[in-house]
Amino acid sequence: MTEHPASPPADDLSAAAPRRDDAARTVATALCAPAAAAGAGAPQQAWMAACVCAALAVLVISVAAAVSQPRGQPVTRIEVLWLAGPQAPQREVEGWLASFAERELLQEANEWVIGRLAEHLRSRPGVATVGRIRLAHERSYHSGQLRAARKLIVEIGMRQPYMPAVLASGKRVWVDREGVLLPGSLPAPERRRPPLWNVELAPQRVRAAVEAWQLIEPHVDAGLIAAIDCAGSSDERGGQGIVLLTSNGCRLVWGDPGDALYGRSAQAKARDLVHALRCQGDLARVASVNVRFPRPFYTLR
Repeated sequence: MTEHPASPPADDLSAAAPRRDDAARTVATALCAPAAAAGAGAPQQAWMAACVCAALAVLVISVAAAVSQPRGQPVTRIEVLWLAGPQAPQREVEGWLASFAERELLQEANEWVIGRLAEHLRSRPGVATVGRIRLAHERSYHSGQLRAARKLIVEIGMRQPYMPAVLASGKRVWVDREGVLLPGSLPAPERRRPPLWNVELAPQRVRAAVEAWQLIEPHVDAGLIAAIDCAGSSDERGGQGIVLLTSNGCRLVWGDPGDALYGRSAQAKARDLVHALRCQGDLARVASVNVRFPRPFYTLR
């Protein structure tokens, strides 16, 4: 049935008014009675008593009004105002709200609860920034009955996927330009790039692997690099590092970010690797190219 937003009936908003007035009159009468009994011989005392009566009457009306206020409605849904960039699926956003430990306290809408919610949302995978958060009431008719609820309106900006990654479980996720793992539910980037392997075994190398690809991507043929292993074998002694795997099985040993101690910057490695690929041409007979050291070397099949 079509929902039609509507304001509550006038009776609902004013039903408590007679009760508040009666309570105020009762208290005012009880408190002012001694003042009337004081007689004309004490005008100053009568005037002070009348002031006290009036103040107490206002207090009683205020308390009655506060007690009669309806309790805050529970938050039933979240509405996201997406900032520039990708958008997460609605079911995932609802999961973020469901996992918020202080969800029941959102009825109070105080700054502490809203601040805690902002921290919770910032900690969700893929969330880059959380903007303004506010609560809004929703009122609608369902089957002839007026229903009231609250919705949460929040501004969220997501990180931008840059290249894919494969977890040990086989699940595919995304990685942004800073090497941060993002949910696989985010939209794919426009350009296809090789997946990262072993991101859980070597999380400290994920960002370095992304940097390596950014440096060489403009200079290699599309499809040449099939995958990038973040925990590949880099030497015969069991060392591990970043290894780029070509589509024909050649291993391009990039190494570890710690190689910078030997004077090997990422820019120097990229320059040497691109030069080696151009000079070699066909990699069918090459088993590996190693750029960890100042003088790159080949290993033939």
